[in-house]
Amino acid sequence: MKRNIISVLFFFFFSLSLYAQNSNPTKLQLGPTMMVTSTNITFEHNYGSGLNDYLFTTGFSGGIQAEYHLSGKNYLGAELLYSMQGQDHTSWKTTSADTTVLFLRKIDLNYFKMPIYYKRVYSSKSGLANFYYNAGIYVGVLQYASSRYIRRGLETTFYDAMTEKNKYADQITQPETFEELFRPIDIGLSLGWGMQYRVTPKVLFLLESRVEVGLTDINDKDWRFPHKSLGYRSSVNALLGLKLSTLFDL
Repeated sequence: MKRNIISVLFFFFFSLSLYAQNSNPTKLQLGPTMMVTSTNITFEHNYGSGLNDYLFTTGFSGGIQAEYHLSGKNYLGAELLYSMQGQDHTSWKTTSADTTVLFLRKIDLNYFKMPIYYKRVYSSKSGLANFYYNAGIYVGVLQYASSRYIRRGLETTFYDAMTEKNKYADQITQPETFEELFRPIDIGLSLGWGMQYRVTPKVLFLLESRVEVGLTDINDKDWRFPHKSLGYRSSVNALLGLKLSTLFDL
């Protein structure tokens, strides 16, 4: 299923490029893009545990970006990215000076991701940086997932970490792969604001702040355990990033 979805994403992206080239080559811009991010899973991916303290979690995305000039200040854009994200947690708060009693968990989720967006340039002064905003949706296909657990200063297994002090211990088993814990598809909203500057008549440089918020629960159906006091809370990806792109007129 993943391969079929990835093929569809590639087909859409390159169909956009071919259409733009056949319609009017001067309207298409294509180039590399990269983004440094702070990622989050909101709420937590808890498996019935009370993990609710979030740590700052860095991530990175990179790939290619294409924009097609519709008319005036209006553009249609698409990106094909490999996105490394996830969430770091700490819990079991204590007043003890010995921090090795803390429980730490690191979740890594890597996606092939395609944001598709409408872009509006709201200033267009020659020779100056022009500001813009964009809004759209993204579709992500999970490629890799992992979870690491550290208790009392030592790394432990998923099963041991998730069954200690857990009322759902009898329902939890060791997964063959961590991808089993997550749904293969993630869909969400993408919003951006930035500025662009034409370095040469054929080269455009962009600096953008990006926010992404998931709309779908990333937890697999078999791993949706309710919190003991709050009930089940779905988990969605969230991302805040700073993106750099260079686009070339084709």
